[in-house]
Amino acid sequence: MQTNEKLLCNHEAEQIILGALITDESMFFCDVEYALEPTDFFDKVHEQIFNAILVLKKKNISINYISVLQQILGTDESLGKEIEEKNYLQKLIGLAIVTFEIKNHVKNIKDLAIKRNLAKTLKKHAEKINTSFERDAMECIDECESDLFKLASSKKNDFGFKKISAIVKKTIAKINEENKREEIGVATGLTSLDDALNGLLGGELVVIAARPGMGKTTLILNIAYNIAKSSKATAIFSLEMRDEELVKKLACIINNDLDNVNKIYSIAKTQDEKYAVMTAMKKTEEETEITPLFISDLGGVSIGDIKQYARRLKRKYDLSVLFIDYLQLIKTQSKMQNRNLEIQEITQALKVLAKELDIPIILLSQLSREVEKRADKRPYLSDLRDSGAIEQDADIVLFLYRDNYYQKQRKVLEEIEIIVAKNRKGETGTVKLGFRPSRSFFCNFLG
Repeated sequence: MQTNEKLLCNHEAEQIILGALITDESMFFCDVEYALEPTDFFDKVHEQIFNAILVLKKKNISINYISVLQQILGTDESLGKEIEEKNYLQKLIGLAIVTFEIKNHVKNIKDLAIKRNLAKTLKKHAEKINTSFERDAMECIDECESDLFKLASSKKNDFGFKKISAIVKKTIAKINEENKREEIGVATGLTSLDDALNGLLGGELVVIAARPGMGKTTLILNIAYNIAKSSKATAIFSLEMRDEELVKKLACIINNDLDNVNKIYSIAKTQDEKYAVMTAMKKTEEETEITPLFISDLGGVSIGDIKQYARRLKRKYDLSVLFIDYLQLIKTQSKMQNRNLEIQEITQALKVLAKELDIPIILLSQLSREVEKRADKRPYLSDLRDSGAIEQDADIVLFLYRDNYYQKQRKVLEEIEIIVAKNRKGETGTVKLGFRPSRSFFCNFLG
């Protein structure tokens, strides 16, 4: 795969940008500060000039013809003398007089740089495929897609390292922004849970675990719908339940105050029951028409599939939160010696994905049957099934416990305990929510 890089550059646009910066450094703050980096310039001389301007800015030294030339002479004397002899900086300044509107030129230079990097990335992966015949096709796709996502995000490649002062400034700005919003992360819509967790943060892996019948799927459907209602794109990988069943649950959530709505789970016999069901479905259709909630009920999904679909949702819809139901049904791309190692690979990959996409990932998990053997059936971290990696990789671990489930008591509104067993950003403890099992509805508990 041959690429003619000379076709993927705009020499004049690079000159205009540099001339504008030397002439009026305020241009830097308007259009260039967060858009370009030195390697975006195709011409190596232009790259060095822009790097000199960056150094001056960091040192709070005024950017002008003299300071830029002195900075270049100090780092590369031969280049500096060549630039001085050819009056190249003055030439750049002369070009800048033509136009002070550099925004379009900046966009053009960045676009061309991305295209050059794209060509290099595709060439690299093509060579890998042609020389590594033993590698699995999905592994090749995942690796390539990961590189392409990073390229699409235009992240600066400094191996992740940033100067601490820059991180402090970014953190201060984020805190100020959060204080204006009066919430830290993505709100679940359940006030007591949000108070305990400070919302769901980007980069977090949140594990929700419980024994069967506790309401894990119903809880995440309530939360997912609450988030999507605020116009944040939300997605659910339902590896166990069909999408039609989830829609029935959602109809009950949306119409929880409607009599006979629970008949949606069975055959409506009377006219009143049929009317209630159709009214609920009609309202659900209207409510979800503009709600960015996406559901996939594909079975046999691998961790590679999840990563690919999540990246696409992030690119296309700016995905805010991803829910996965549930961990033990996810397949690995390669067969391992035991299930514990496979679970470890999955949880590690999901934690990395959460950081890569800067979204919270909420992962449901089963619990060991050991819970049922105890008098007090409230779960412990040691009850997480299959691997200690679940506890290790998760930022937050929540357990669901319903006393009514074990006491065989039927109530219209039950109390359900959300046990915060692990919380990297706050305290552990127990949050109480209200739960109407017949309506699949979670709410703040007022009892």
